Amino acid sequence: MNIHPICYFDMTDKELKFMNKKYYKVVRCNKDGTYSSARQHSLLKVKYKPGEWTRAKKNTRLFVFDSLAKAKRFCLSDEAIFECEISDGIKGRGCNWGPDKYNFWQLFNIMLKEQKKVNFKKIQDSIELNKVQAVLAKKVKLTKLIQDKEKY
Repeated sequence: MNIHPICYFDMTDKELKFMNKKYYKVVRCNKDGTYSSARQHSLLKVKYKPGEWTRAKKNTRLFVFDSLAKAKRFCLSDEAIFECEISDGIKGRGCNWGPDKYNFWQLFNIMLKEQKKVNFKKIQDSIELNKVQAVLAKKVKLTKLIQDKEKY
């Protein structure tokens, strides 16, 4: 029998909490059957393969939701929802697509580097944030298709 133990004793309580919770990722369904970031500028877009870890682009995070209801509020007709696992998540809000996206990530990374945490209320003073709260993760693995895109 080939068993691969997972060493939980090296993890913090926060990391264990994120690992044991269910998360949901909204993804765009591409015409070729692949999945990519929902509503993301092409320079920040990432591709997803179910069952494999996807890493965020440098100095960014991947947005997931901690409830199916939040994911459904965010989801559009050409997007799907997957249950997923995450690594290194921070609870907060993202910003809408557009020029503010780059300013958002700049402020996010400065705060994280200088203060070891992100003050989303302070970011909201200069950038309009999404109304739906999310979790911003360094890595995401799509595990189970929950809602496929709407069929026409």
